[in-house]
Amino acid sequence: MTQDSSDILTNDTATDANAGSPLAEEMVSASQPSGDNSELEQLKIEIAQLREQIARSQADYSNLVRRSREENMQIGEWSENKMILKFLPILDNLERALEHTPEEFK
Repeated sequence: MTQDSSDILTNDTATDANAGSPLAEEMVSASQPSGDNSELEQLKIEIAQLREQIARSQADYSNLVRRSREENMQIGEWSENKMILKFLPILDNLERALEHTPEEFK
């Protein structure tokens, strides 16, 4: 007898001796590779989907960081512009005051 046929006999005798037992059912299901292949394919598909979700999440995070930086730059520029606009009237008044100062104080 070859090794394969002895495995078949062992599986058959385990099934006959323990008919209906979980161990026997597990041994029988282990000898059926078609279910394992479909389960393996399902796991591969799930892994691919999870990898895609991770890649999308990483891209979303990168975009969030980039947008936050851009917004902070815009807020900084806006606040600088607002500050300059507040100082413009003061600068105008100083220029007018300098125009009217006597020559001896210049």
